[in-house]
Parts: sequence; structure tokens; C-alpha cells
Amino acid sequence: PRNLTLSPPLLLPFNRSSGFSGFYFSFMIIFMKPNKIFPATPGGLHLIGSSQPIVAAPGDDVILPCRVDPEWDAVGKTVEWSRPDLRPTGPQKRVEYVFVYRFRKTDRDMMMDTYIQRTSLSQDGLRRGDVSLTIRNVSLQDQGRFRCFIPRLGIEAELLLVVGEERVQTAGSDPNLLDFFSSVLAC
Repeated sequence: PRNLTLSPPLLLPFNRSSGFSGFYFSFMIIFMKPNKIFPATPGGLHLIGSSQPIVAAPGDDVILPCRVDPEWDAVGKTVEWSRPDLRPTGPQKRVEYVFVYRFRKTDRDMMMDTYIQRTSLSQDGLRRGDVSLTIRNVSLQDQGRFRCFIPRLGIEAELLLVVGEERVQTAGSDPNLLDFFSSVLAC
């Protein structure tokens, strides 16, 4: 049996099987799902991301917040950021990542070309378990779900990035966003 636990606002943990959960906008209560906490890892660690979509305009720099709780040194560990709503491309059909950190450095060979020069993690943050991803010069193509995964711990968190000319959107004003919410609720 799974434990369902409510977390503090804006800090909702996620797990691999649940998908994106939490409030999408504070005024859209009909899109709320219960929070799910990962089964405890050996050290009782889990990832915490944002319960709110990260909203940006094209050209903005954004931080997709994600941290290990309790604090855990992630330097030297593998951290993978991906786009679960994008299908693998190329002849090998391998997953291409938004960002991969392993062996104490960025692994550009595994990353999508469009993100190589625009993404980073904070080295200081890694020491404290902060695996938040910075994306510079956001474009409309960046909109969608992002997944942070730490293989050694077997935990992940998903966040939603909303990119538009207006900084605040509602599901009713963007048909793509409404389709996204509908597909999440169908899970």
C-alpha cells in the first residue's frame, strides 16, 4: 500500500509511477490530484519540485526547481533531466536528455543539441542536493513537462514549464495546455 501525504504548498514530491501531481494553478482546484511520496530510499530521501507550473516568456532565463530532501551531496552522482512528452528520435531511438550530469561534469553526448549551450546546474547547489536546472533563452519549443531523475536513488520529480507571450495563462486560453491537463488527469 502507498502512503498518501499532503506536502507544504509549492513543495510537492513526485514519484516515478504517479506522473505530475499537485496544483497546476492555485485557482484551478478541479485539476488537483493527491500528492504521493516515493517509497523511502535507504536514507529516506526524495525529490521536491514545484507544485506550480513555471511560467516564462520567450527569451527569459528560468530555473526548474528540484532538490533532494533531506539535504544530500549530489556532486559526483548522476542527474538526468529529460522531456517525457518528447519521443526518442534518430536511428537508435535512444532517449536524448535536456541535461545530463555524471562523473562530475556535463555529458553533452547524451543531450539534445538545442539544450547543450542553454542548460546548467549549480555546482554549489549540488553539494546541498539542489539539482535545479537553469534554462537560458527559453523558447516556445521548451514548453512542456520536464523530469529530473537521480538513478542512484531511483527517484524523480516532474515539473511543467509554460512558455507564452503572456506570463499568466489559464487552461481555457491555451488549447495545448488544456490538452496537457486532460492527458494528465486521464492517467
